[in-house]
Amino acid sequence: MDKYLEDCLNGQEPGKYIFPFFWQHGETHEILLEEIEAIQRSGIREFCVESRVHEKFCEANWWTDMEFILKEAGKRNMRVWLLDDKKFPTGYANGWIHKHPELKKVSLRLEYMDVPGPLEGCALLANRLKAGESYVSISAWRRNEEAEVFFTQQIDLLQSFNRGLVYFDVPPGIWRVFFVIRTYDTVPGKEDYIDLLSEESCKAMIESIYEPHYVRFKKYFGNVFAGFFFDEPGFGNDDQTYYSKLGKANMLIPWNDDLLPILGSRLDMETVSIRGLLPALWQDIGEKTPWIRMAYMDIVSKRVRHNFSELLGNWCREHGVMSVGHLIEDMNAHMRLGYGAAHYFRGLDGQDMAGMDIVLGQIYPGIHKIPYAAPVIEDMVDPLFFTYTLPKLAASHAHFSKRKKGRAMCEIFGAFGWAEGLPMMKQIADEMLVSGINYFVPHAFSPKYPDPDCPPHFFARGNQPQFPLFGRLISYMRRCCHLLSDGIHQAPVAILYHAEAEWAGGEYLPLEKLTGKLAWNQVDFDILPEDELYGAICCDGGIRVYQETYRVLLVPGCEYLPEKLLDKINCLAEDGATVYFVGRVPDIYKKPEGRRYSISYEELIKTLYSAGIVKLLSGPISDTLLRIYHYRRMNTHFFVFLNEDRNREWSGDVRIQEEKGVFYDPWDNKLYCAEFANGLLHLHLFPGELKIFLSGDYESGLLEKSDGFFSDKTEGLQLDLKYQVSLWDNTRFSLYNGKMGLVNLSNPELLPEFSGRIRYEASFWLTNASDYRCIDLGRVGEIVEIWVNDIYCGAKIVPPYFFFIDEILIEGWNKLRIEVVNNLGYKERDSLSRYFPLSPSGLLGPLKLKK
Repeated sequence: MDKYLEDCLNGQEPGKYIFPFFWQHGETHEILLEEIEAIQRSGIREFCVESRVHEKFCEANWWTDMEFILKEAGKRNMRVWLLDDKKFPTGYANGWIHKHPELKKVSLRLEYMDVPGPLEGCALLANRLKAGESYVSISAWRRNEEAEVFFTQQIDLLQSFNRGLVYFDVPPGIWRVFFVIRTYDTVPGKEDYIDLLSEESCKAMIESIYEPHYVRFKKYFGNVFAGFFFDEPGFGNDDQTYYSKLGKANMLIPWNDDLLPILGSRLDMETVSIRGLLPALWQDIGEKTPWIRMAYMDIVSKRVRHNFSELLGNWCREHGVMSVGHLIEDMNAHMRLGYGAAHYFRGLDGQDMAGMDIVLGQIYPGIHKIPYAAPVIEDMVDPLFFTYTLPKLAASHAHFSKRKKGRAMCEIFGAFGWAEGLPMMKQIADEMLVSGINYFVPHAFSPKYPDPDCPPHFFARGNQPQFPLFGRLISYMRRCCHLLSDGIHQAPVAILYHAEAEWAGGEYLPLEKLTGKLAWNQVDFDILPEDELYGAICCDGGIRVYQETYRVLLVPGCEYLPEKLLDKINCLAEDGATVYFVGRVPDIYKKPEGRRYSISYEELIKTLYSAGIVKLLSGPISDTLLRIYHYRRMNTHFFVFLNEDRNREWSGDVRIQEEKGVFYDPWDNKLYCAEFANGLLHLHLFPGELKIFLSGDYESGLLEKSDGFFSDKTEGLQLDLKYQVSLWDNTRFSLYNGKMGLVNLSNPELLPEFSGRIRYEASFWLTNASDYRCIDLGRVGEIVEIWVNDIYCGAKIVPPYFFFIDEILIEGWNKLRIEVVNNLGYKERDSLSRYFPLSPSGLLGPLKLKK
């Protein structure tokens, strides 16, 4: 048996996979201890202290609180992480930059004017500089009067700048004069943030936060103190948009004075020539525009990797702890300026885990293919990105980066509002697990109640009625994470990360168009950046990157890619790898003779099957909401199956090479027999259900009976009962109604503002009790526990609400007690919850006994 499965069955899986945020506001140590004990009761063994809301961060009160937290964690064999700054996002460096203004960010801004010629001996006013500013470039470009483009002719005017004037003998035609200005201007709120293009500025994080914590808590480092977590660092040169791309008018451009010669060297041009091309960062000046934009973004993204990501990561490893975190990835901001850090993978290369977050309604169970409203910038998110692309970016990074050792982390659950109960949390977690995420940072434990800051909060000083079952969700996630760790992902397809195609400003096929299509056709994949592709080799017709081997490389269709990258793609193809551009092929690509290299988006799936990729489902080709993730550890193969459809069951046959195995239910921690016929695995999934198949032989004594596990189609005996209904008031149950049927208790004439635990009690007479195996509660709003004849039968937080009771039922009268907890959104009614429907409250049924 797989050792990791054995750990799970014996309740011995490590606690390292889950480390939630634990917010600090300066509470008393008694309150902090109460929250630490709640974290521990939920089965969590690590947590991340969030400093953002502590007013005295890195002051005497903070050091006292942190010492107390570390000591209490040590007593409990728990580990502590630290979110690494005073303000959100990371980069404020606890005010260090304000005290050291020489480390402030530098940017470029653009002004311009148009001049008709010919005109000899004219002078242009150049009184455009504010205090501390200087000109980097002044150049004139001849405009094409027939179109909004420029001719290649340009004139350098910087040497003609004297005493506030630019002297210019204007040639014939219309000329645009660009003034590229070096400035310390930045967007409001980011004046005192580090400069990602300056290593000295980035070192402010070490000087102001990392070193002071090491000095005081050195004895905890590497044992109780696990590491630092950074949160969404970015360039901060633009705001209120995810689309901070080169070519955007009036946008500040991050700058460092040594970039000019580096750009010149990259493009094989003299400094004076490259200086004149800088307007291409804002405007299309012709054929050189895509190349200077690609070169600029390539340089700055590598600076982020060196100056920030590797700087912090290396410091942490040298001091015996880990470095983790994530960027703002939203709507492809990960490959842009502004909120982004220019390149998803380079921005996290120095960390010990890949990272991402799902917050603010960015996954909405039940919506998969169209954008929907959410409390984010522009009030809209696209599930093609957040559900099918972003998690695969993180999982892919974990798969091909040796440093990460397969660890892919997601900050999860935060800022959905109190409407996000445990059912929604599980559905969101399942989407991450089937994508390959295996570490989680749940957001958050807050020792303050009420706390309007980004709910839900898991304990809320004891006011979260669903908290008693929160630990069950954590155990479920931890088991899944353990099973999906320390092995090798098995994916047939690699997709080229499309940052360079977007940087150039030309046409390109968005990555998410491919990821969604592949996911709905059960073709698993990783996303590979240019840097990793250069190290790839062709092996037996596949493409080998670190431990992963892919049968096909897909290149999203685009107008531009670096010539060096295209040469590598060609080399792989010439060595026997299968490579397809999906859609447009760059004009400079050296098209091979006698080999197909381009396919249309519409023929993608059929082409992949023709290329030898196994069609996993036995039925016809069709987009279906069934997702599959394949993982191998030594000789055991794991298949994670998720039915994303919340309304329909899925039943069918799956082609896998393995001929023996079992299904594992990570919620109840049980194994069930798997059925094979004609080389096909029979699979049944309830709406929204996640199930894991493990290959191999297993002792029959470990397996539960499988009949009844696969379908709810069997007929049953309906129980039409009247219930004694009681409500929990934080100290005891009080009778609400002594003889009540099953109705939605949140109806306006009943309890529309109640949130909490609801108890249903009844008895029923039964003959032939041994004929019945389980009870189906029907609809429940929204989590439930059940006792039959005073014997606890289990808990469920998502449908189907089935419970096996075959050895508990007796002839004659049977006693039934069901306790339901509804959604806290009915009571709190916070603004974030306005984006989601509240489930009906209570037990809705119908209840059936099934054979």
